[in-house]
Order: sequence, then C-alpha cells, then structure tokens
Amino acid sequence: MIAPPVIRAALRRAATPIAFRPVAAKAPFHISARNQNAEPIGRQVPVTHFQSGSVAHEVLKVSDAAAGPVNPPGHDDEKAAMPLSKDITAQLTPTMTKFTLHGKVALVTG
Repeated sequence: MIAPPVIRAALRRAATPIAFRPVAAKAPFHISARNQNAEPIGRQVPVTHFQSGSVAHEVLKVSDAAAGPVNPPGHDDEKAAMPLSKDITAQLTPTMTKFTLHGKVALVTG
C-alpha cells in the first residue's frame, strides 16, 4: 500500500496545469492612417445638445485668438493681503479662531 503523503502529492501534481500558455498580446491602441488634408481637430469642438425634444449636433470653430484660459474680469488683479482685526476674530466660531494664524504669515501654494 502507498503511504497517504505520497498519494496527496500525486493528486496535487495532477491538479496543477502542465504548461501555462499565455494568450497572444494585443496592442492597447489602434493605429490608423491620418488624413493629411484634414483641418487640425484642436480648432473644432463637436457639440451635441437637445433642441425641441430631438438631438442636434454642431461643430464649433474656435479661433486662435481665443486660445488660453479665460478668467472673469478682476480675477487677475493683485490684491494685498490684510491681517484680520481683533474685533473680527472675536466674532468667529471657536473652531475658526483656532485655525487663524495671529501674527504669522502663511504661504499657500498649489
């Protein structure tokens, strides 16, 4: 009779796959030929909206003059920081009072 540890080892070996065959890898992207005469996509913005219960598609053309961020008026004005006065600090909640930095300068980045 064969010992139980030998039988268990044989069963374990039979349960494991003999060879691992990896599936052929596919490229995670698709390469296609580009139309050389096409206008750059950065100058056109496709828009889809609903009008009278139906879908309407448009393409907005964006000029080069409109490139860059658009900020509201007065947003880029530089303003000098002013410390809180003692009477304003007295009106704050206890939690906000703990977070104020009296007599200190804080530099916030990011």
